[in-house]
Amino acid sequence: MAVAGDRVSFSTSGVTRMQLVDQGVGIGNTTSFGDGTLVVFIQNATVIPTTNPTGGGILYAEGGALKWRGSAGTVSTVAPA
Repeated sequence: MAVAGDRVSFSTSGVTRMQLVDQGVGIGNTTSFGDGTLVVFIQNATVIPTTNPTGGGILYAEGGALKWRGSAGTVSTVAPA
């Protein structure tokens, strides 16, 4: 974890994975939150999940679309790109 000014960053292997800033929460390595405030940014997945999570689901972005993969393996588009 690193704190710099108004930004708290969480990193693994030298890559920022999540940030807390005054605009909102960023998941992925980004410094841009558009012009929004109190928003959540999710970077496009670099590897799409292929296994089924147990007892829950995975929320991810693919090509700008927001998707959900449930424990039965069904992938639903929550919001298209």
